[in-house]
Amino acid sequence: MNARDLNFPALPAYTADWYAVRFEPMRGTGEAFTCAILLRDAVGVEVRQVIRDDILAALFGQYAGHVQRMIDVVLDSLRAFAVDHDPAQWAPPLTGFWLSERRRGASHAERAGIYRQAIQLSAAFAQLDYAPQEQDEQPALEAARTFIGRVRDRVRSVRADLEVYFQRQARIVPNGSLVQFGFLMPTRAAHFEVLRPSTLSTSVRFARGKLYELKKARPLVPLERAALIVGVPHRDDLGFSERQHAAIERELGELRQEAQEDDTEVLAAVNDPEAAQHIIDIST
Repeated sequence: MNARDLNFPALPAYTADWYAVRFEPMRGTGEAFTCAILLRDAVGVEVRQVIRDDILAALFGQYAGHVQRMIDVVLDSLRAFAVDHDPAQWAPPLTGFWLSERRRGASHAERAGIYRQAIQLSAAFAQLDYAPQEQDEQPALEAARTFIGRVRDRVRSVRADLEVYFQRQARIVPNGSLVQFGFLMPTRAAHFEVLRPSTLSTSVRFARGKLYELKKARPLVPLERAALIVGVPHRDDLGFSERQHAAIERELGELRQEAQEDDTEVLAAVNDPEAAQHIIDIST
């Protein structure tokens, strides 16, 4: 069989350019996040804030309102400029903000689909109300909650003294909102996530958000050890194809690389006993 015999689906007719609006609250730290997305198509330009209100509150506490006003000023400036000019030429009115490189997407869902792509690719803490709810978001959340429950039961059976440390809360910034961790001791913390092919992109986005929470908690709690425990299928699990296993391994490797920069561990577990053992090891 040659290439011309293959029937590939047609690409979507709708295309658009998009840019991420990045914000680094403390210059020079490298700790930046996407606060908005600019979309430009044949109809015109639209700028939407995507950072969630609860994330702003968690990150900045009593100063969240001030940060929101800064974002408002910057986005108003960008909207006015991009109507008649190339967005890449925009000069932000406040320091700490910048526009990412231009990216192009195509989607059958038109603008909603492009926003979804942009959010998945650049915004771990996005407000997804701006795009159709991911069909796999709720299953991904349920999978993680179920995983935590099973691990908690397993740990209780061998180390009952550790059960009290599951699902505890802490602040990750001074005066910020409380953030719930899957497991939290005075100097040790862990989050949980599950990587499965059916919810992979959403679970990876959630995992990155949890790594960020562990990173921010490290100096404030303070933490001597932090880990993201990831449930993954066994390589011998015939319920998944080689391609699906490879995709999970690739995403797991990227998460480990990102976490390593912040001295955070990413520990894979193919079953509940292995995940429970990770918790026991972390606690000692």
